[in-house]
Formats: sequence, C-alpha cells, structure tokens
Amino acid sequence: MEAEVIYDSTSGWIRIGEDPSEENVRIAEGIIFGLVGKKLQQVWLRPNFPEEKIVQERIISLRKMKYSELKDMVLNKEVITEGVVDQSGIPYQISIRSFFDDRKIESIRTTVSIFEVRTNGKWWQFWKNIYEPLATEDFIKAPDDNFIDE
Repeated sequence: MEAEVIYDSTSGWIRIGEDPSEENVRIAEGIIFGLVGKKLQQVWLRPNFPEEKIVQERIISLRKMKYSELKDMVLNKEVITEGVVDQSGIPYQISIRSFFDDRKIESIRTTVSIFEVRTNGKWWQFWKNIYEPLATEDFIKAPDDNFIDE
C-alpha cells in the first residue's frame, strides 16, 4: 500500500501518511511524527531552504526603515545588490528595490529577491536567469509608516 502524500504550499509542510494522528512529536527541526497510540501514522517534513531564510532576514531589517528612508531609495533610483554566502558555502546574489506602488498615495513597495550564483574559479555568473529568483518577498509601506495589506 502506497502512503498518501500531501503538500501544504501555505506552510511548506509535506505530510506522508494517513490523517489524523492523535499526537504529534517534533523529532528535529522540520520533522514531526504523527502517532496513534504507539503506531507511526504520519511523517511531516518541512524542507529548509536557506535562500528563503536569507530573504526573510533582509525583509526584517528593511521593514524597520522609515518611510522617508525608503522614499530616498525610490527618488535616487537606488537598487541594492549584494553577494552573500550561506552556511554551506553556496553563493547568492541579493537584489533590493523600492518603488512607488501607488503614486496617488505614494505608498512604497520594497522587494527582496535572491539568485543563486556559481563560480568556475575565475568569475561569478548567474546560475539561473536573472528573472527567475529562488525566493522573493516584499512589503508595502504608507507615508504614515504603516504597512499596507497586512
């Protein structure tokens, strides 16, 4: 008999096995066993994608910026690009942009995208097309420093 596999795209968890379980036991980061009595009923897995964590860290710091600082980035047409390396040594290119999301109320959308970069020992090159980031996240801030659509 083949186990049922369900992917929850909202949370990122993958469930393998029958539903429901009586007790969930966290085995390690991203691994949960669902038990019925002492019988293993399901396994929950949540893969850890380092690029999503890197984007989240940038978003958290950018959200602390004042609207006026973000507006300066927009008016100066500033695009921030930086290289980072994750814990396993994989290099990434981060792109940070701010732009008017709604000119009428002058709300500003700030986006953070991350791209994998590979090196052949001589130069860096984008592993994927620049238009296909591995992860992207954004937020919108109003002139009164409140967030929109949250």
